[in-house]
Amino acid sequence: MLAGSNLSVVEGREGYLFLERYDGAQPLQAGADLTEWSRHTLALLRETFRARQERLSARNIGLVVVVAPEKASIYDELLPEGCAQDRPSAAERLTEALRQIGIRAVDGAGLLRRAKGAVPLYYDVDSHWTNFAAYRVYRALVAAAPAHLGLTPIPAERISYRDKPSFGDLGVHVSPERKGLVQQTEITGPDVEVTVETFDDREYNFQQHRCAGGRGRALVVRDSFTSFLSPFLSRTFAETTYISPSNALPDDLVADLAPDLVIVQIAERALFYAPQPLSDWNLRSWRQTFLETQIDGPARRHTRRARQALRMGNWAEALEAAQKASALDEDDHLVHNLAEARLHSGDPAGALACCEDATRPPDRFLLALEGYALWALGRRDEAIGCMRRALRHQPGNAHLQHQAGEWLLTMGHATEALPYLEAAVAGAPAHSPSWYHLGMARHALGDFAGSAEAFRAGGFEAAD
Repeated sequence: MLAGSNLSVVEGREGYLFLERYDGAQPLQAGADLTEWSRHTLALLRETFRARQERLSARNIGLVVVVAPEKASIYDELLPEGCAQDRPSAAERLTEALRQIGIRAVDGAGLLRRAKGAVPLYYDVDSHWTNFAAYRVYRALVAAAPAHLGLTPIPAERISYRDKPSFGDLGVHVSPERKGLVQQTEITGPDVEVTVETFDDREYNFQQHRCAGGRGRALVVRDSFTSFLSPFLSRTFAETTYISPSNALPDDLVADLAPDLVIVQIAERALFYAPQPLSDWNLRSWRQTFLETQIDGPARRHTRRARQALRMGNWAEALEAAQKASALDEDDHLVHNLAEARLHSGDPAGALACCEDATRPPDRFLLALEGYALWALGRRDEAIGCMRRALRHQPGNAHLQHQAGEWLLTMGHATEALPYLEAAVAGAPAHSPSWYHLGMARHALGDFAGSAEAFRAGGFEAAD
């Protein structure tokens, strides 16, 4: 049943609807044969989480990961005839891979398969787990958290469930639309206070909840499945911060919030997207990323339009909107958007002028933009200097480390490039360009064995 240009639904047995395609991911097709996924993507995800675990452990922050299974991974007996899923599922394979390297990972698929019975864990018209299923996963998350946090799960007797008619996220997309039941939850006890809530055109979401009856602070990297977990999580912790998308754990945000525990919840369908190895290392600060478009003022509308156009690669529209926003921005809070738009529009001199004329103190993003503009103008030593100054604002930023290393290598300074590139692969082990340039740097320095190792790690053939 075709439901739109980026979403399609198929009907299985007993009227159950399954997500066939969403935003380029095809979970049913991808889940039918996981051979290539296991050979390539699984290793990249494992190493990404390994690097995250190491960074969090260095700050004494715990990490728990759970993959929310697709409905097809739990109710595969209800799939359409001729449609089968590979086993173990992608969710189970990643969970096991993480456990093997010492990461606390909840086996959501195994847990829910064992819980199948009279109470639905997924409804026929929706792709998400029910609140009842989410509660079982929630209890497993609490049990997996480090013991020293002293977390206590909400007891079952404080929770009541009721069904209400709804189209669900799948039923609304079939023709004719189909209504079924979706579960609602009520929890007795302390209320949850929403202290921050931002939403930016489905790019980023930032919410912060507080509960007087909770304990400790959690950062939850979430997608839509967490909507069913949040009523429980927000009453477990004294402060719970939710961010999306689920493929990024911004390192500067972790440093600023200093949570006791990070929970990463990612949907199984998202495992089939192409990895974004630098997602933890934005050039923009997390405050710019999550909160910028929530700033009140006359420039807000133009800023949102500029950001959206920049994301979509519509440079002319981005430039027009950024110019309008900057004209209303007396304190240069938004000058980086104008500089970025000019840079992408082929005007590095204009971008450089934005950076140099800004009245606000330079941050890592402005310095990086200045560096890119200088490089485009042929002022290469100055460009590298900008990247080095940007790294003072976030010394571990793998994006900046790679760029500094690549530029130094281009200029023939392999010895200077080497430590930058080694730091880049440590911070972003799935970033193939960093491995490639590290291999080239080692080769230039006569370390042929180390060069071959770097090329293999990045998925390249070793140079002769």
